[in-house]
Amino acid sequence: MLCEIGTGELLSISTAIRLAGEVREIPDPTIRSEVLTRVQILLTGFIAGLEPLPGDRTASGTLRSVVKQTTRSDA
Repeated sequence: MLCEIGTGELLSISTAIRLAGEVREIPDPTIRSEVLTRVQILLTGFIAGLEPLPGDRTASGTLRSVVKQTTRSDA
């Protein structure tokens, strides 16, 4: 899937990458856990905000319909 990424998304993902790289240097497990939670929030927000480019919507639409069919049959 091809997606367009704006400045806000780039800032979010670069912050998450930087924080993830600094986790090893944090001695306090509580603070380390808080930082990892923040990284998870940033990455989840980044992924949830992705939108396929207009020319790539048909391929992702097919995948979504397959997922919906699978979900219905599993439920």
